[in-house]
Amino acid sequence: MIEHKTVLLHETIESLNLDRLQSLGSSVVVDCTAGYGGHLELLLSMVKDNKNIKVIGIDQDSQAIEFLTERFQKELIDNKLQLVNDRFSNLTYILEDLGIKKIDALYADLGVSTHQILSSDRGFSFQNDGPLDMRMGEGPLRAYDIVNGWSHDQLVKILKEYGQEPKARFIVDAIVRARENSPIKTTKQLEGIVNSAIHYNSSSKKNPATRTFMAIRIAVNDEFNEVEELINSGFKLLNPKSRMSIISFHSIEDTIIKKRFVDLTGKTKYDGLPRDVVLDQKEMDLLIGKKAQIVKPFPIVPSSEELSFNPRSRSAKLRVIEKIVE
Repeated sequence: MIEHKTVLLHETIESLNLDRLQSLGSSVVVDCTAGYGGHLELLLSMVKDNKNIKVIGIDQDSQAIEFLTERFQKELIDNKLQLVNDRFSNLTYILEDLGIKKIDALYADLGVSTHQILSSDRGFSFQNDGPLDMRMGEGPLRAYDIVNGWSHDQLVKILKEYGQEPKARFIVDAIVRARENSPIKTTKQLEGIVNSAIHYNSSSKKNPATRTFMAIRIAVNDEFNEVEELINSGFKLLNPKSRMSIISFHSIEDTIIKKRFVDLTGKTKYDGLPRDVVLDQKEMDLLIGKKAQIVKPFPIVPSSEELSFNPRSRSAKLRVIEKIVE
């Protein structure tokens, strides 16, 4: 069994309001980051008795799809589940190919799986030596290409913006010097270069290379643009009264989700409403173009119990939105 602790497991599935789907003639639920099946297993167990609910599992990692195909053989044979190896930003085209026009719930867990981190051949982490890859799927851009091919200014930009690394320039100076002698090929090489370039307070438990690796991974997989596209296309595909739930682990990622969700509620347009005209709530919603409501005003975070057995969940935030009108 592949090791992976699913974050906010029950909270995510419960947030979808599956009870509403039980009364519908037919409905579709989409897991946009099926991974190694944590959320998917719970979802399937909760809807197994309803033949009218179909589940679509998407993941760009072909290894994950192979694992899920083996794990959920029965559900695949029964046509309860359909698996797709693709990026979730292609959601519109994925569903078109499946003949699905609308969906009734959607969720995504934007974290990197433990299996991906621990697989040295994937190059996500400096914990094990491996090639500088970091691709979640089969994209053409690798970490090697960024580290050895991008300009000094481009590298500084992603380390500052994606990794929020305050010592970005010192790190990039060291990377550029090193690659002038020979290409940087492995995770341990890159870690060593970063660690030789900067030093943090001795009391810090974080490896100095952590932010650099995160920034490069985000750039390789274009993660922030992927999230924007998921929200845009996913929301259009939702039926009214359906929900979208997204777990993020990065502050910038969470800000993107929060902002887009608020935009969909129309709250950003309140300042443009006429001050001298009395409006009822229905008229106000129409004027601001309200299309959704945020289910909870604050993100759902892991409980103290979950944090005790899965410390990696500490930065997780789950935000949920419900569509009101097309």
